[in-house]
Amino acid sequence: MNEKIGSISVFPERAGVLRLDDGNGSSFYLLEGKGAAVLIDTGMANEPLRPVIEQLTRKPVTLLITHAHPDHMRHADEFDTVYLHEQDIPLLPNMRNRMDVQQNTDNSRYQRFQDGDRLSIDDLTIYALGLSGHTAGSTLFYVPSGNLLFTGDAVGSGAGVWMHLMESLSIAQYLKSLQNASAFLASLPQPPTIFTGHYGQRYMKPGTDNPVCLALLKDMETLCRMILDHKETRKDAPAAFLRGMRPAYVAEYGRASIVYSEETIAKQHKEGTPYGIDPSI
Repeated sequence: MNEKIGSISVFPERAGVLRLDDGNGSSFYLLEGKGAAVLIDTGMANEPLRPVIEQLTRKPVTLLITHAHPDHMRHADEFDTVYLHEQDIPLLPNMRNRMDVQQNTDNSRYQRFQDGDRLSIDDLTIYALGLSGHTAGSTLFYVPSGNLLFTGDAVGSGAGVWMHLMESLSIAQYLKSLQNASAFLASLPQPPTIFTGHYGQRYMKPGTDNPVCLALLKDMETLCRMILDHKETRKDAPAAFLRGMRPAYVAEYGRASIVYSEETIAKQHKEGTPYGIDPSI
């Protein structure tokens, strides 16, 4: 049964998994194990988050952050144990200046992880699968026990991915990361249940539903190649996407959409690394 605590709406997705929507367009998730709980992202609700989480579970909570943007980690300082990809640590000073987010300036408090790391939190095993592009440390969290995948903003939430930000990597690097992610997902016995960072965006186009899935990732790969080969059809990005940033464009192919700039085409390509983990573990 759905409930609302302050501005936060709570939706049971399956046993042990709650989706929380912050009222500002962001979605985050609470997973319960036998002796501990895991929170994936925090959203950016106006009121404190920890009291809400404490109404939903009495177990100790570990916070995993998909990437260092304010709408995904505004309330990170309310939690004692916080994991963030090491490549997104340098983004924290700029993140604190966005949207009047007041955060602890001690970066040493973050537990850092790398691509492919296995995070063991009580009886919960979670793999951190890097999908760099939107940010260098953008991460997919895979939970093998339930065949669950939490994607943050790494491939968008059905309405496209933002690759025009100053911290975004090259389109070529994003393509390599997408290929690694697609190969991993294709290796699973069954397609995972995917949870994104902005649930409502799958319904952004009126009358349609565009959930993140393997087909979307493959379309995103094709679109990256089209952009790199200058074969895409592009249009100017809406002003609301820019927020004072450099000019950007939007291109679409099938289920996929990318917002990008000339700079994110021209940036130096950095070779990605396959995950190298056994999905059956």
